Amino acid sequence: FFGIGCHAMSPVNMYTREEVAKHNNISDFWVIIDDVVYNLTSFLDHHPGGRGVLLEHAGKDVTGVFYGLHRLDALQPYVEKLMVGRLVGRPKEHPHTLKPGEISAVPYAEPSPWQNFKSPYFTEKHLRFRSIFRAFVDKELKPLSQGLEASGKDPSIDLFRKLGAFGFLVCRMGPDMGP
Repeated sequence: FFGIGCHAMSPVNMYTREEVAKHNNISDFWVIIDDVVYNLTSFLDHHPGGRGVLLEHAGKDVTGVFYGLHRLDALQPYVEKLMVGRLVGRPKEHPHTLKPGEISAVPYAEPSPWQNFKSPYFTEKHLRFRSIFRAFVDKELKPLSQGLEASGKDPSIDLFRKLGAFGFLVCRMGPDMGP
């Protein structure tokens, strides 16, 4: 789980459900997702769905609600800023982590044909290709993407070669067309 590593240098704070429940208002707003405790106070006004949808869940375990609307990936950009600790007595495994290439069951998080809805346009061959490509992206690209984005650096030529060897057409767009 990507939230674990961001606190590796310092000990992780541990909280009980009762302690989290005390942080239940607009100026002190915490929630639990899986076994991780997040302080969303500074995020309330930045939530794409508005603060209103969050307010009824202050101080609560929102794991089911969260995964009913989002993929785990939705947390990734915020973990380092918003994670304040872990829940006491909860396992450190994350059952909502998708395996490389796996399709999310969250409604509308994936194109409908990938969630077993019939389509006149997508064949079994498309679905196999998607699965292979998604697994490659999850294994090879995702681990690098946020670091490269934050640093402003380009991917290595080796990554382009891996993509080419895997059979994917590789190109670059933008003002600096060099490798």
